[in-house]
Amino acid sequence: MIDAGKQCLTLKNREALTIDGVDDVLAFSEDYLEITSDMGVISVEGEELKIEGLSREKREILICGRISGIFYKDGRVEKGIFKRFFK
Repeated sequence: MIDAGKQCLTLKNREALTIDGVDDVLAFSEDYLEITSDMGVISVEGEELKIEGLSREKREILICGRISGIFYKDGRVEKGIFKRFFK
């Protein structure tokens, strides 16, 4: 289990998602994004996704596009399950 503080995700009109506490971008394509954060691995699904802003100092990311899903992964999810998107 990850021992972390609070994390804020802000979604505006399903078109702009801001996430704080971001450590790294693991995978990115037009329809899928996966990041590591203070609260674990987060995957974002949608269409025409773009990283509009990434601040290492603030540890914050801004993702724009048509966002259809935001998911936290826990330790039970096998790593590499989404490799088919990045061949």
